[in-house]
Amino acid sequence: IELARLRFDGVVRFEFTDEIDYDRRYNDWEGVTGKSMVVGYARWTVAAAMLLALSLFAVFMVLGLCDLVLSEVHHLHRVNRAWWRWMRYVLVTIIIFTMLGSVASIYAFSYTIYFKWPDYYVEAHGRPNTWSPYGFGNCFVYVAILPLFIVVCLLSAATRSAFDAMQGDVDGDGKVDERDKALAASGYDDATAKVAPEK
Repeated sequence: IELARLRFDGVVRFEFTDEIDYDRRYNDWEGVTGKSMVVGYARWTVAAAMLLALSLFAVFMVLGLCDLVLSEVHHLHRVNRAWWRWMRYVLVTIIIFTMLGSVASIYAFSYTIYFKWPDYYVEAHGRPNTWSPYGFGNCFVYVAILPLFIVVCLLSAATRSAFDAMQGDVDGDGKVDERDKALAASGYDDATAKVAPEK
């Protein structure tokens, strides 16, 4: 990291000689210095560790404290409605922490690329290009994360639609028909109704 810091400050000492190259143009890259690279790497690494740890902690909390709902009475309509009324916010929080942690991890990895490998496009032009190693690393963040975010949104919408579609399944046979409507009209208590028939 110290050698990379010197490189971005425009000072490069070759490994086997005392020769120093002051003209590799890393210091021409506007707003980039050795200090900013090291600080950026440290911040993204800490952010990735904290966000992913919070996401994992929330998952363990759900699995540990909600065992009764998840394993014993999850099939009851009334329990399902009460559960998802509040649980959806926890689930969204977990998804957000996970995605932000993934983004921070990719940014931290891109700084690792900066430290490990020189970018000859930067050395020639004083700035990165979309297809140079540094520029491609940043571009990949948006190319990979944006589709993932869209997929998560679509999966959430599909799950919600499926749950809403089964709200009228009072008798628990897996479909909503006239019998379900008649049971609902008669005041049938769906606390004992199952989402799927028992085998």
